[in-house]
Amino acid sequence: MLLEITIALSLYILVQDLLHKDNKRKRLLIGIIIWNVIYTLIIYIQIHLDLFFTGTLNYTFIFWILSGLIMGVALYYQMLIIVNLYKRRRDREFYHYNIFGKKVFKKDIVLIRELWVFLITIPFFLLPGGYFVARLINFILYDRL
Repeated sequence: MLLEITIALSLYILVQDLLHKDNKRKRLLIGIIIWNVIYTLIIYIQIHLDLFFTGTLNYTFIFWILSGLIMGVALYYQMLIIVNLYKRRRDREFYHYNIFGKKVFKKDIVLIRELWVFLITIPFFLLPGGYFVARLINFILYDRL
């Protein structure tokens, strides 16, 4: 569980770093990545030394939870970007009216960093999200993952 939390935290810091460009976040991200690698190695060694514990793990359930977590984080960032874009669309400083009375948006309404974050999170939403939803439907219909 701790590994999933730190992975989600590192994704959050990575997106915040892409949005704000801060050196403090980069050092924090590097520290979290080092912690994840060390913690993963400890878990890997512990699991493979104890063969009884290895046989009792339900990998399907673990991958299902992880895919739901990844899908949720990606969906959160996509919704955050959409809400920010909607707020800017309503703000008077980001549009003007042309001579025909139509609303014309300025190019600053879409930030390039937000566009990149949105495009990068699409595969992280679709692939794990498809797996999560397929396993959820399988669980609902047949009562098994």
